[in-house]
Amino acid sequence: MIGSTIGQRRPIPLTALGKALLAYSAPSLLDRVAAAGWERRTENSLRSVPALERQLAEIRRFGFAIDNEECDVGLRCAATPIFSHAGLPIAAISATTLTSRVDHDALTLLAAELAKAAQEVSAALGWSQGETAPTT
Repeated sequence: MIGSTIGQRRPIPLTALGKALLAYSAPSLLDRVAAAGWERRTENSLRSVPALERQLAEIRRFGFAIDNEECDVGLRCAATPIFSHAGLPIAAISATTLTSRVDHDALTLLAAELAKAAQEVSAALGWSQGETAPTT
């Protein structure tokens, strides 16, 4: 069973949703996240800012983020950002599953489908692919 609570908070670097938004946010947000630090929740949790930066670069390359038991043992999540007409990340959509039911490869395929859906929503908001606000 997968459970969450309204208003529940998780460390940004350990969630697919958080990383999907962070990858396209202003560098000052990464600076704030790095300065605040984060708890290590599982063996797969990111341990350093350089590791997070590498993941953020991959997210920008592929268009989606993966949480592979980084926040909670037994759960995998894929997420992708939704952009405003100005190319700013304003929301994200995600899918969470049990690791026992969906392997990493299947989750990657699902993530690509989520990215397509997010692009459609973003386009409806006036965003054009390639018009993402600069993150550097």
